Amino acid sequence: MKVRPAVVRAAAVAAVLAPFSMSVIAHAVGDTMSQAKTAERPALAFREYMLNLGRVPEGRPVPARFWFTNTGDAPLTILDFKPSCGCLTPQLDKRDFAPGEQGTFVVVADTAGTSLSEKSDETGNLDQVKQHFVDVRYDAGDGERFERVNIKFVLPARRVTVEPRSLLVYQFNDQPTDREIVVTDRRSPPITVTKVECLSGVVSVASEIADASDDPTRARLAITIPAPRQSLRTLVTIHTNDPDQPRIHVPIIVQVPENRPTPVSRTPLDLVPRNAARR
Repeated sequence: MKVRPAVVRAAAVAAVLAPFSMSVIAHAVGDTMSQAKTAERPALAFREYMLNLGRVPEGRPVPARFWFTNTGDAPLTILDFKPSCGCLTPQLDKRDFAPGEQGTFVVVADTAGTSLSEKSDETGNLDQVKQHFVDVRYDAGDGERFERVNIKFVLPARRVTVEPRSLLVYQFNDQPTDREIVVTDRRSPPITVTKVECLSGVVSVASEIADASDDPTRARLAITIPAPRQSLRTLVTIHTNDPDQPRIHVPIIVQVPENRPTPVSRTPLDLVPRNAARR
């Protein structure tokens, strides 16, 4: 079989150009992938996306500090935070960051407000692993975006219980409201409540420790809330001699409706019978 010269020349040219063509294709694909990676890289880059705080004491706030960098080419603005739990409080001092500028913020975890793990038994004798996240919403010139950071910590086995963990009172009349907070310690020896104080001078707290050898020690806190003129938020702090739980915080929220009737004092005219004879 005869092979035409034109076919031979075409095959030779193709063989010579093949490495060059593959190089051009590879270079083009590489540039495209590089551009895609650059476009996908977020402007808000964190040093750590997961902070493991380890074992922390219950009943006190625990701070977690996150560091980040604006890796974009435009100024970056932190818009807001969306925590996964009401026990997390983000704190940010500055919101605007230039390209290449570093920043930081703190997320305070209120361990007194966390709930029991589903893996704990009824007495809470197992350590509790807690994991929460915070979505950081920002704008770096190309629209709103968000990055997620995570916090993980371990609460020690709960043997001291507080019931209720918080007080929500609806004040519908002008009469004072009485509530009770009970602190129970199942350990031996139990803790001692050394002092109880409240941030608000309106709310009064009286403590009484029950002494019973066959029953866990209970500290009963009598809370008296008078009829405030407006809604208020305050905090009761229970001081103990336990190094792991030196302070236990119980939030108190009092809701007062805006249309609550104001008590009207009776005047002497109210005491005159309607059928009294006029003189």
